Amino acid sequence: NYFVDNINKMDVLFGSSFAKLQDVGKPFTRCGLTRRYLQFITGPPPRLYNKTTETVYVLPIGGEIKQWTGRNCPVEGCNFELCLYSVGAPPRTFPLCPNCFNNPKPEWGQIPGEDTTTAPGDEEDENKERNIRRMAGKNMIRECPHPDKMPLIEEMTVSPD
Repeated sequence: NYFVDNINKMDVLFGSSFAKLQDVGKPFTRCGLTRRYLQFITGPPPRLYNKTTETVYVLPIGGEIKQWTGRNCPVEGCNFELCLYSVGAPPRTFPLCPNCFNNPKPEWGQIPGEDTTTAPGDEEDENKERNIRRMAGKNMIRECPHPDKMPLIEEMTVSPD
């Protein structure tokens, strides 16, 4: 009974420390489903939030997310406005579709960062990368965030690796 009587005090405390998702962020990129702007929440972790559908799209960690207006994802049925993901020093920039990053299709191939095979001589680098990902979380990406066979990446590929 004590907690029921004092719940308003807890609401005030939580309200001063936490904000609702719909109250934070800035309009960043358009959703392919509703065509409304997704709110960019810097995080951690960085994510996009759709106020209409209350859907959260987690973004990769380890780089910088930038706007790239006017370009839509070429994947059939997606139509999300693309972002740019810059990572490394010197920075390399890759296209990023929030929907395809969160919902990759198996036919696109292996998801970056989930490599199970290691080339001879790369064991030390792979172990360092695994330790960084373990500390930073699942979405720590230091390379292109999409699989090689994703239509957006295939469209922009000049030469195979």
